[in-house]
Amino acid sequence: MASTAFGAPVQDEPTQDAPEQANGSEQIADLDPNDPRLTSEALDDNPEGDAYASLPPIPDGKYRAKLKQVDVKDGAGKLVRFAPRIATWRPGSPPLLFTAVQANVIGIGGQEQYDGYVLTDNWVTTLPNRSGTSEAATIIRKAGGTTPQRATHAQWMELLLKTLAGEPEVGIETAWEASCQACQEKAKHDGSRKPKAIATGEHHFKAGKVAGTHDPNIQCPGCSAWVVARPRIVGYMTVAELPKGNTVVR
Repeated sequence: MASTAFGAPVQDEPTQDAPEQANGSEQIADLDPNDPRLTSEALDDNPEGDAYASLPPIPDGKYRAKLKQVDVKDGAGKLVRFAPRIATWRPGSPPLLFTAVQANVIGIGGQEQYDGYVLTDNWVTTLPNRSGTSEAATIIRKAGGTTPQRATHAQWMELLLKTLAGEPEVGIETAWEASCQACQEKAKHDGSRKPKAIATGEHHFKAGKVAGTHDPNIQCPGCSAWVVARPRIVGYMTVAELPKGNTVVR
């Protein structure tokens, strides 16, 4: 989504998969140490594997995904479904409402390791941008909903939440982005302009060890710290607008 024109924050870095936890007597803590599954069943091990290695960012491309709403923090730091802000970066400092949208990638053909990959669009607002429409209105339409020609911020947000409640399927376009948090914090402390992203787009990163891949690690030119790329959602489309084959990796 083209929300970067107004300084929208990037997606949260995908977190490591949490351990699966079963219910009732199947919980690990309740197992008998002499359980046959622990004493009799042999497990294969890959000596080249690394259980602590994280999955690299999903490659730049277009993917089918299921959407859901994610709570955001209001001015008091409380988690709420949506929150108001003043767009101080816009002339007249107009008000807006914003929420977050989570996209769960599904149906990855030939790249099953990314099936279920989660990205979060942290800055989905009701404020029209230079294109004449808002992120909220765009997602509603791409998810198959209909939009009025005019509506209040509150009405747009209500319609967006109603649309996301059904966890609609859409197409998303992703791109790697690397930003230096240390330099951003320094700029905030100094009251200076927030530095731009180090690089946007997978093709700006060095080639990886495997042919056709890229290394998500990049060095900040400002402080020399190493930064890891995060995938961002840079666009939404209807499922029908997805390229044949569901995904196109650039």
